[in-house]
Amino acid sequence: MAGLTPQQQRQVAIAIKNAREIALLPFGSSR
Repeated sequence: MAGLTPQQQRQVAIAIKNAREIALLPFGSSR
């Protein structure tokens, strides 16, 4: 994440967290 501003790094971290939660939803609801 070199070259990104702190704001961009935060946006990337939020996007990764959201994507991870979305990816885990099907697995969690199927059990």
